[in-house]
Amino acid sequence: MFCIRDVTERREQSRQLESQRDLLAQLNRINRTLHETTRAVVQASSRDELETAVCQNLSDSGAYQFAWIGESAEEHARVEPHATAGKATEYLDHVSVTTDGTETSQGPTGQALETLSVCTVQDVSTASEMEPWRDSLAEFGVRATAAVPIYYDDEIFGILNLYTQRENAFVGDERDILSHLGNTIGRAIADIRAREEAQIFQQAVEHAGHAVYITETDGTIEYVNSAFTEMTGYSQEEVIGQNPRLLKSGAHDKEFYRNLWQTVLSGETWENELINRRKDGRRQYIDQTIAPITMGSGQIDYLVAVNTEITEQRRRQQQLQVLYRVLRHNLRNELNVIEGFADLLAESGQSEYKPALEQISQAVDDLLQISRQARRIERTFSDGSAEQEMRPLDLVVEGALTDASPPTDIVTTSLPETSLTVNIEIQTALQELITNAVKHNDAEDPSVVVAMETDLRENSPQGTVTVRDNGPGIPTNERKVLREGEESPLLHGNGLGLWLVNWVVTELGGTIDIQDADPRGSVVTITVPLSD
Repeated sequence: MFCIRDVTERREQSRQLESQRDLLAQLNRINRTLHETTRAVVQASSRDELETAVCQNLSDSGAYQFAWIGESAEEHARVEPHATAGKATEYLDHVSVTTDGTETSQGPTGQALETLSVCTVQDVSTASEMEPWRDSLAEFGVRATAAVPIYYDDEIFGILNLYTQRENAFVGDERDILSHLGNTIGRAIADIRAREEAQIFQQAVEHAGHAVYITETDGTIEYVNSAFTEMTGYSQEEVIGQNPRLLKSGAHDKEFYRNLWQTVLSGETWENELINRRKDGRRQYIDQTIAPITMGSGQIDYLVAVNTEITEQRRRQQQLQVLYRVLRHNLRNELNVIEGFADLLAESGQSEYKPALEQISQAVDDLLQISRQARRIERTFSDGSAEQEMRPLDLVVEGALTDASPPTDIVTTSLPETSLTVNIEIQTALQELITNAVKHNDAEDPSVVVAMETDLRENSPQGTVTVRDNGPGIPTNERKVLREGEESPLLHGNGLGLWLVNWVVTELGGTIDIQDADPRGSVVTITVPLSD
């Protein structure tokens, strides 16, 4: 007796079970590979290391033949490789991926860049969008490919490109894990960049040459750089956790500090000079800027202070002011005495003294003029900056003509009316130029021409004022002193006039040019910025 059984169904079930086991093992291998890749991403210390590790891990896993990461280079309208593994370099030597709208930008890489989602092709031999790369992929036996966008917080860092011989690749869990991997890589790149920027910032602060410290909003010191410890005499350990009040010298009242805190806690930057006290008790003049820091929450999280010591500058300024006041006072007193005695001699009627008395009188006038110029210089720069009052340029030039001495009846002008304004302080320089041009003009038919014009060049208006005379001209050594910026025993000017003009003009961001006039005399041109 024979018994016949149909085992076809059982064999089919066994085959399906084996196929499912193979698929599960393959998925487990892929999952393990992707998780190991994620771990490598987290441990990487640089972007290059991270991207290389990702490509190498995926290529070595057996699940993928090769992998590469590229970034869109807008200037070349193509995707430039950053990292490769497996046979990716050999493959990329024969193909290109662009972003210019042509057929080489229509593949999964271009689509992933545009949609910020994982884009796959299951069969590269039949997909129409793979035409530009089909032959090259066939040489490497590639069946499927995927492009994974690497991005974080709406910023795209590149595309991870994967290639495999497997059937039914890049579906289900694998696709989801790849999408998560792309976001993980993006976040890691953003974190690495943030760390690198923080390191650069810290190095910059450490070598800034200025004392920098960071506090919480209640004043608790969180960080100081090495310049701070050098400037104050306190070590980092002595000040971290303390309050900047340990530097107070007692030179400022409560209102001073109340204004400081109100300014910075309202979100504005505070700038001022103050007097601090070092650890050893010495007082320091400080130029300080304090700015609020927000960390993205919209609230002020920290305050950063930048201190520049100006003790020496202040000391020199005080010494010069004292020296100036003493010299000016004594000079004027002694000149008044000389002038008084000269007047007495002149009243005596002795004609033989007349030439000498005229020279004495002229010398006294010249010295008094220098004294007045010095006073104007001291007044102009005593507060460290020029006045900020603005007036139309033509009115400022007219004001300089009115104030010039001696009378300016030999002056002709060309002053077109304008609404463009200039810092009123330029009037001091123009008055000095016009006075010199008139006073020292020794021509038989003296002439001084003052002309003005404006220029709206590229929305940065400028004003030009020219003073032309036919006098003896400005000596070469006077011009050279201005060009070189300092005087010496062998090279010096005859007074303060040109220095005054030069300092005022340059302080206002302008320029001064001196040329010879034809046939004699000089042409002085001042160019200054204007406001509309």
